[in-house]
Amino acid sequence: QTRRPRRPVRPSNVAAHAPPLSKGEKEGHSKLCQQLKASLSLPALLRCEIFFEGKGSPSVGDFIYSFTSKDDTSNDDSPKSSDKESLLGLVVAGSFSPTRGRSYGVAFVSAAIFIDALDGTEHGMVKEEQ
Repeated sequence: QTRRPRRPVRPSNVAAHAPPLSKGEKEGHSKLCQQLKASLSLPALLRCEIFFEGKGSPSVGDFIYSFTSKDDTSNDDSPKSSDKESLLGLVVAGSFSPTRGRSYGVAFVSAAIFIDALDGTEHGMVKEEQ
C-alpha cells in the first residue's frame, strides 16, 4: 500500500494577492460594504479561521490588525511607519495543526470593523448584478 503524496506547499516567501479592482468595481464594492454595514442592526461577531503562511502560531489573546497603507508605491508586504493599523479582533484558540501541516487558529472579528476594513481596500469581491 502506497502513501498518498503530500499536498503541495506554497513557499513561505510567496504571498497570494488579488488583482486590483477597476474604478467601477471599487465603487460597487464600496457601495456594497456601506449597505452591509447599514444592515447591521445589532453588534455582530464573525468567527474566522486563520492560517499562518510562515513560521509562528497564533496564541489565545493575540490581536488581529488590519493594515491600510497610505502609500502603495512599494511592493513589499512589511508594515511601514506610514501604515494605519486598526484592531479587527481577537484570537480565541490556536496552535500548530499536524493534520493541516501549518499553524491554525480561531478568532472573532467585529463585523462592522471588518466591513470598514474591506471598504478601504483596493482588492475585494463585488456582487454581480443579475
